[in-house]
Amino acid sequence: MRDQVAAWFQPADSAYQPILLTSPSLQHAVARGAAYYGHVRQGRGVRIHGGSARGYYVAVDSGTTAAAPAPATTLDAVCLVRRGTEEGTTVELDRPFEAHVNRPVAFSLYSSSVRSDMNGDRVTAERAELVPLPPIRTLLRFGKKTGERRLPVRIGARLTEVGTLDLYCFSRETEHRWRLEFQLRGAGGATAEPSPPEGEAASGASGRASPTPIDRGVTIEEALVEDLERVVRGALEPGGPADLTPATIMRALRSALDLEKEAWPLPVLRKLAELLIAVRETRRRSAAHEARWLNLAGFALRPGFGYPMDDWRVRELWKLWHAGILHPGDEPCRIEWWILWRRVAGGLSAGQQEQLHAQLAPALVAGPAKRSKEGKRLGKQEQAEMWRTAASLEAIDRTQKQPYGEELCTRLGKHATAADLWALGRVGARQPFHGPANQVMARRVVEGWVRRLLAVEWEHTAAAAQALANLARRTGDRERDLDQALRDEVVERIAAAGTGHVFERARELVIEGGELGGEEASAAFGEALPEGLVLVEQ
Repeated sequence: MRDQVAAWFQPADSAYQPILLTSPSLQHAVARGAAYYGHVRQGRGVRIHGGSARGYYVAVDSGTTAAAPAPATTLDAVCLVRRGTEEGTTVELDRPFEAHVNRPVAFSLYSSSVRSDMNGDRVTAERAELVPLPPIRTLLRFGKKTGERRLPVRIGARLTEVGTLDLYCFSRETEHRWRLEFQLRGAGGATAEPSPPEGEAASGASGRASPTPIDRGVTIEEALVEDLERVVRGALEPGGPADLTPATIMRALRSALDLEKEAWPLPVLRKLAELLIAVRETRRRSAAHEARWLNLAGFALRPGFGYPMDDWRVRELWKLWHAGILHPGDEPCRIEWWILWRRVAGGLSAGQQEQLHAQLAPALVAGPAKRSKEGKRLGKQEQAEMWRTAASLEAIDRTQKQPYGEELCTRLGKHATAADLWALGRVGARQPFHGPANQVMARRVVEGWVRRLLAVEWEHTAAAAQALANLARRTGDRERDLDQALRDEVVERIAAAGTGHVFERARELVIEGGELGGEEASAAFGEALPEGLVLVEQ
């Protein structure tokens, strides 16, 4: 390579030889660059200026009825950030806008590497000149009782150092402001991890989603984000207000958002998760602080995927696993510990799930005197949460899952609880909630479990019917689908067990298959999924 490069220049300079640069550690090159960049941000060192290779545009509606509609080959847009803008630059556009509030809207972003428009320029561009980025579909929430309206706003934008473009809407009538974040880095420079609305494909880990438009659910104004931080830090950090404690934090958050916790949208939940990660050391203060932190962190990050940068959030959360429970003698802390990992299991890698399995298996399938890692005898609730966590480890090898199913089957004749039946249905499910299809339990093994469940009386009929529906659900894959005669037996048993939607839907899943609806997906997950998260099975 050195000789080839030299040959290109030697006709002009026969003595030319390129200088070979050396590095003591190529593995550390990126880290050294990041450290030097931090040095530059403090005003020292030399910064290399390059600027953005692309300009960014937002599509706009003129708000008037044109005599003739614009041709399909052109697009009306406003330049948000001109080509060549330095990262870290914030701009505000000097032109009036109106935004629809309290109704679903879409923000469509485009980029161009050939146009040189200035910030704020209104352009009618050929579509071939602009590359579309996945739009954000959202609802700008304004006021508590206000209906739909068009609100005069100012528009600002910030091109960040981490590869995002923040679009700001500032109300001209009040102090409200909203921030929308577009992911600029990805395959082809124009993709983002989506979290789509109902009826569209969903996002998540590889194989769980297709690159469809981003759905932000509800976009909360920045002032409320600041309120969330005030509540979290006030309740968990030392020196907070007397009325903010671990016991009152949920009430304070509901009041700040004016929403019940089940209705908190994904953007709010993920921002809450980031705030909690930032104050994770507050868990050391007391068992009550740790139990509340674990409970709220798992709730905010469930199901561990489905929103941009969830992989980073889960990586940060995983650091807790190595530290372990800080108050192991407190049973509520131990219970919340397993609830946390069950909730985010979908975002854990196979290796991380195997580490959970290594701690769960000895405690759950090692005999009657089951004990925790700390040697404490497991209480009923703690054991139930550990079973739910174990059943959620869909990425581990199927041979590691089989002992869980066998142990659960031994309970069928001993008044199995509804939680036991849910866990059995999850361990042997024909269609995983988040894991790979190649780790689904072997068909012959699950057929044995189904026969054992058919052979006993059902104390919890609805739970047993749903477990059978998961175990015998039709997928159209002959490697996973159970024997047809056995599925017919399952359908007959469910029909005889009861009437109503639960039993009718269970029979339908066994006979026809199909995707789970919102409530059914929540039941498969074990609790309600976040608002705005829709799972589409591949």
